[in-house]
Amino acid sequence: MKHKLFIALMSGFLSITANCADVIDRDKWILINEGDTTFYLKSAINNISYDKPFEISVMTPFNKDLNPDISNPNTLFRSDYKIDCKNYFYDEISTTEFQVVGNKLKTNYVNDKLKALKPNERYKLRHSFAPDAVVAKDVCSLSPDYKETKFKNPIQSGWTPIVVKQKINYINNADLKYKSLTKPFLLRVKSYETVGSNSRITTGLIDCKNKRAVPIRTSYMSNDFEYGSTSQVKLESTTVHEKDIHNIPEKRWGDMGGDATRGLSSICQ
Repeated sequence: MKHKLFIALMSGFLSITANCADVIDRDKWILINEGDTTFYLKSAINNISYDKPFEISVMTPFNKDLNPDISNPNTLFRSDYKIDCKNYFYDEISTTEFQVVGNKLKTNYVNDKLKALKPNERYKLRHSFAPDAVVAKDVCSLSPDYKETKFKNPIQSGWTPIVVKQKINYINNADLKYKSLTKPFLLRVKSYETVGSNSRITTGLIDCKNKRAVPIRTSYMSNDFEYGSTSQVKLESTTVHEKDIHNIPEKRWGDMGGDATRGLSSICQ
């Protein structure tokens, strides 16, 4: 069962039911941001550090958009993470699913992700977060030494990180050599959808002059993890979106200011 809990932590838009709120022990759990409904384990707050990774636990409620496979709304999730604020990445250690029964929590499901992997495979638990993500603003900022810096990932050599909708994507450095402000050019963008997922690389046609972009094809890779070895990367499949890049209908183009391409607008500067 795959829960996108940390996406919720980064975007902060959950709504919590009265029953769920009643069973959360406020002596042990705290809301850092009153406008959010993500609860943090109080004892872990003292571990927050800028210079070294630390572990933190969060409690989040059921959300129909993030948990479409769960029918019971009286469900809570506890997730344990190791966070590195200085380098903007986290490891997803474990997830526990609870069902609210009366005023108590019944454990339904435990996924100890760290234990399930061999030590040399633990990079599969690692994922980046953007400097403007909620985890950076609400958690990392609690460290007195916190300072926002430029995101870097030495594993992704040949790719430059960019921020798209509070997530880190990567643009291909070789393609930037053909960048033009006057005519469209092709640009590959690599993304990782979930923790431990392989990459997908979307080749888009960028039109800086008219401030628009359109996806041409998407390639799905294997053995290409965000923080893992890329020596045995393999192309699994490709989806073609546009067969003729010289005759693309106007309605297929997207505004460079749109959600999907907002981070690409800086390329045209």
